[in-house]
Amino acid sequence: MKHNGYTTKDIDELLTQLVPEDSPACLSVALWKHNRIAYHFIKGTYASVRSWRDITPNTPFNIGSITKVITSLIMLRMQERNLLSIQDKIVDYLPSFPHDDVTIEQMMTHSAGYETIRIILWPKWNESMEGFAAQLVPLLERKYEPGTKTIYFPHSYFFLMQIIEKVSGQRIERLAQRELFQPLNMKHTTYDMRKLKPRTYVLPCTPYLEKGDLRYDRLRITGDSNLYSTTHDLLKLAQALLNPGKSPLSQSIIDQALGSEQYKQAPHNSVFFQKGNSELPSFFSPSHSSSAVGHLGFTGCMFWIDPEQEIAGTILSNMPPLNDAAVYASLNEVVLHWKE
Repeated sequence: MKHNGYTTKDIDELLTQLVPEDSPACLSVALWKHNRIAYHFIKGTYASVRSWRDITPNTPFNIGSITKVITSLIMLRMQERNLLSIQDKIVDYLPSFPHDDVTIEQMMTHSAGYETIRIILWPKWNESMEGFAAQLVPLLERKYEPGTKTIYFPHSYFFLMQIIEKVSGQRIERLAQRELFQPLNMKHTTYDMRKLKPRTYVLPCTPYLEKGDLRYDRLRITGDSNLYSTTHDLLKLAQALLNPGKSPLSQSIIDQALGSEQYKQAPHNSVFFQKGNSELPSFFSPSHSSSAVGHLGFTGCMFWIDPEQEIAGTILSNMPPLNDAAVYASLNEVVLHWKE
């Protein structure tokens, strides 16, 4: 039976129920369709410098592991500039890395042989990056042969960031601004929290915290998480990937990101998770086509692109409990059936 769809009012009412009152919970959801932002919902308040303030479309969220999408795209730009190949070994750039057969691409696709044993909290700006790196070394214990499985290992991207900065001679924030954010007019996106005025962004939260979780405030750049962005900025990136003729991104990078036929061998290509592979968790909606790609963030965020249907969507929240595959799937199913 054909679905009759949901009106803007229907979806607004559903999403409103997800945002607890009298808390710093915030939610921003947007759908890119017909080459424009067709639907947008925004609700929530955060503790500003002197008072509580309603979020706006320009209020940056910590997008968690969606950060990895940006780091991957910068890595592919480094390859285009002939500064490296993603087939190169990690030890070619980081000689102290414990395994000499792991490639950059395997780290990007979570098939390097590692599993997540425990999550290491990211360092603050006044804490040592060397200390953080030392905590990651015990996690680099091989669990399977590289290239034989896909098991999500979030800390891979710290090592990838180190390679990017080494071959370019620049910090990743400066590269991102030059290679992606400025060309795509992503004015409200940054790795570097020091660029954001205090209390002008949304921190991850739980309902019992009045002003957000300060563990995630003023963190150092690690390449794997804690990028700040907005639904509108992420949809500018989606538009660039869906419109090759008008995009500053090359066709090669677009193909790798969206998983054209030669890049569909695994659950995760060099940028995104892919729906078409049966090993994936079910965070995509049943109404996403098999060509859909996307990524999650621990803060309750999801960013997805469906090339076959020429649509894209973002769910940005600061509510980690929302970070559940079934929740994403059901929310996306509703948003995908939005009707004007």
